[in-house]
Amino acid sequence: MQTELLSLSKVFTENIFRIPDYQRGYSWSDRQLKDFWSDITLLAPGEDHYTG
Repeated sequence: MQTELLSLSKVFTENIFRIPDYQRGYSWSDRQLKDFWSDITLLAPGEDHYTG
């Protein structure tokens, strides 16, 4: 299992993500997106955000 932190650009340019056919779709409403963005913008320098 890989444990190093990657930048968003590395995550999306150096990886291939496959979603199995049986996996149901998921979409965020405005509320979840605003909560997530708020979490990201309030991070102190040097802190990480776990999105597992």
